[in-house]
Parts: sequence; structure tokens; C-alpha cells
Amino acid sequence: RVESPTFPSSSSVLLLGDSLAVGISGYVDAGLGERPLVVDAAEGRRSATSVSLLASYASAAPMTWVVSLGTNDNSEDFAEDAAAVMELAGDGRCVVWFDVWRIGSDEVINASLGALIASHPNLHVIPWHDVSAQHVDWFSGSDVHPSSEGYAVRGQLAVDAVNRYCTTP
Repeated sequence: RVESPTFPSSSSVLLLGDSLAVGISGYVDAGLGERPLVVDAAEGRRSATSVSLLASYASAAPMTWVVSLGTNDNSEDFAEDAAAVMELAGDGRCVVWFDVWRIGSDEVINASLGALIASHPNLHVIPWHDVSAQHVDWFSGSDVHPSSEGYAVRGQLAVDAVNRYCTTP
């Protein structure tokens, strides 16, 4: 059993996700300045796993979430799991969520995220797919993991989205 994270202050930011979240954690932490970053991410993590872990601590989680989930999911289950994450977030939290760059299933997953925006105005999707499509040189073959330059850009996109959409409590 993984311990639930603790949040040092009301201005903390939760980074929830998979290996792509792990890869940007240092960049996001540095970019947030005084706002503490708490990371709940692991290589290969699927959305369903995050939902189950998040359920135990969501009520104590901070008001700002950065989500990097969907890359390891199958298209058929993602919409339900993403909706569950948003239900756990509630209407009062600001959620910025990266869409997916994964050839073959990203369209369905990204459409599911797009559909969630209609019922969750506190959800803001970061267009990772579009950025990645313009920088295919960051990736090796069909790999979903970018180069260090790609991770740095992804991290900055997260920081920019938090600063744009999520006000400090």
C-alpha cells in the first residue's frame, strides 16, 4: 500500500500521473517558485490506479491539480476514469490536464478530455498532442517519452497553465 501524500500548505500543487509526470516533476517544482509541489506519479500508471489512490486523500488535496494520465490507458476505459478523477476534484479545484500524444489511441482519449470540459469548467486541457506534433524530433520512433528538451517544454506548459488558470489560494 502506498502512503497518501501530505500537503505542506494550502498553496500546494498536486502533480498526479504516470512516467510523463515523473519526467516533468523537477521542472514544475522549479517553475512554481514558493508553491510546494506534491507528486503522486509512477511509471506505467493508469488512470484507474490514480482514481483508486486519489479516493483516499482527495478531500485533503490542494486546490490545484496538474494531471498527466491517459497515455497508459486503453481508449475504452479512459472516459469513465477521467470522469472519476474530475468527480474527486469537485467543482472548486482547478485541474490542468495534459492531452495525450500516443499514435493510435490519442484521438479517442483526447476527445474524452474535450467532452469533460462541457461539464467541468474547472478543467483546462494542455495541448500536448499539438505541441508534440510540431516537435516529433523529441521522440524516438513511437515512443511517448520526449527528450530532455521535450520534458522541459512539457514542464513549462504545466507551470504556465497553473499560473494562467489557477490562482493561488
